[in-house]
Amino acid sequence: MDTISNDDLNYEKTLQEFIVLSRKEKNNNFLFEGYLHAIRWYNDTLIRKTYCDSATLLIQNQQDVKLKVRFYQTLSYVYLVERNYSKTLQHQFKALELIDKHNEPYLYNKSLYSIGATKLFMANYREALTYFQEASSYFVTKTDLSHINGFINCVRSQAICNYYLNNLTEANDLLLHGKNKFHYLDSKDRILENAYFNLTQSMIDFKQKKYTESVKLLLTSLPIIIKNDDFANENLIYFYLGKNYWELNNKDLAITYFKKIDILFGSKQYINAHLLKAYTYLIEFYKQENNLEKQLYYTNQLLIATQNFQATQAYLSHFFHSEFDIKKMEAEKQRLENQIGKKQLILVVVSVTGILILVAFIIFYIRSLSLKRSYKKRYKEVLRQIEVRRSERVLKNEFEATQWKFESNREFWHTFAIDNLDKGVINDSKEFLSTQLIKDLFIKLERFEENKLFTKPDLTLNDLAEYCKTNRSYLSQYINQVKEKSFPDYINSLRINLLLDNLQTDLQLKHLKTEVIAVKYGYGNRKSFSNAFLKITGISYSYFIQELKTKNENYYV
Repeated sequence: MDTISNDDLNYEKTLQEFIVLSRKEKNNNFLFEGYLHAIRWYNDTLIRKTYCDSATLLIQNQQDVKLKVRFYQTLSYVYLVERNYSKTLQHQFKALELIDKHNEPYLYNKSLYSIGATKLFMANYREALTYFQEASSYFVTKTDLSHINGFINCVRSQAICNYYLNNLTEANDLLLHGKNKFHYLDSKDRILENAYFNLTQSMIDFKQKKYTESVKLLLTSLPIIIKNDDFANENLIYFYLGKNYWELNNKDLAITYFKKIDILFGSKQYINAHLLKAYTYLIEFYKQENNLEKQLYYTNQLLIATQNFQATQAYLSHFFHSEFDIKKMEAEKQRLENQIGKKQLILVVVSVTGILILVAFIIFYIRSLSLKRSYKKRYKEVLRQIEVRRSERVLKNEFEATQWKFESNREFWHTFAIDNLDKGVINDSKEFLSTQLIKDLFIKLERFEENKLFTKPDLTLNDLAEYCKTNRSYLSQYINQVKEKSFPDYINSLRINLLLDNLQTDLQLKHLKTEVIAVKYGYGNRKSFSNAFLKITGISYSYFIQELKTKNENYYV
């Protein structure tokens, strides 16, 4: 199995065949190897646990120390992936105890490095440093690639520990010492290691307030580390880019990088003690912007991330209590929710008041126009009504675009239904129309009006009921109560209002004969059209057209 790459497309199939064959031949050594490979290969926790249990049963009868070491190292890897660092250390120490330091020095010091790395994950920097120092003192003695890689990894890890312990000069010296060994690496490994060393150097530069130099190193390292599929250090780069730009007073750019940490947390569920602080920057930024909604969002995200982190790393309880107190965050979340609720209530009150004032103004305006008696006044009134309709259409479009879509707003339909129930929207059986029926009729009649289907000649109530997929009784009741018109008046008003609107924009329309106009807008003859026009406008069509021609005036701005 060691000769097959994990990237091989047939790896899983080959692995299963290897396990089945080993079991069939009762070759426990090979079977054990297969189990170890399976433990590392599968991401599914249950499948992995099954293979762990199987390997545990086999290892109990094994005398081969190397196999037992590999077993404990594999289990430590599983717990490391699951971020259970206490269990990781437990199995790492079991493996270390079985390794003969004198006969297997490379394996022994590699295990020391692994323990140091786990201690580093646990933020136990002083203990981690001692393990890295001991391991590096061995790796530096030889120049083969395995030892060089071990030395470089130990030196960079020591630099990171010294960074967190504020030994910046020591950290700088260690990085220089490590880079002196780069000439042993091939070009590909040299580029990759240089990116990680630059990342550590950028952290040191940040602490030394060399923000511009730090940014340059971070931006150079980022694409290489992303290509290496190392999302943990990718997150770390975003964090330090954000911190550098914050100190350089480019807070808008800083926030874009802190947001990337939140995005990666959502997709990878990865966070650590240092990355949690990204949320404090986000919250502070939106506090300065007085954006309560964003403050609440990132406070909630910080709460979730902290709880997620705390669940697996309880050994850092002192850290949570000192910097990220759950109870304080929950109290702040509640405070923001209350403040947003009050703000929304004020907005609702102001909006409703404004609408009531607007409605009252329109009603007053329309009533004032109705007092004008003469044809001349009626003519001007019609022109003003055209303008009112145009304004109402603009206001309606703006309102729908910025507030909500009628089709999906349940609160609107509930209120709409109650208002019309108060009006007495009932069917012939003295039963109230359902909210769903009111909604369906509202939407379909809106579409009917927008598509100008009312210009169809000889349109009947049955035709419209068929279009709305309802019966004529419900439709007639809806039009009578909601539109406050009879069916003929409703259709006539739509047709005449459309004509009035078109006359303001189509200069050739007023030169057409009345008979042509009548047919164009859905009437069977001149007389029915003229009667409808007179009833809707209060003036005759001939007078209205004559006034348009005489004045030769455009009433639209």
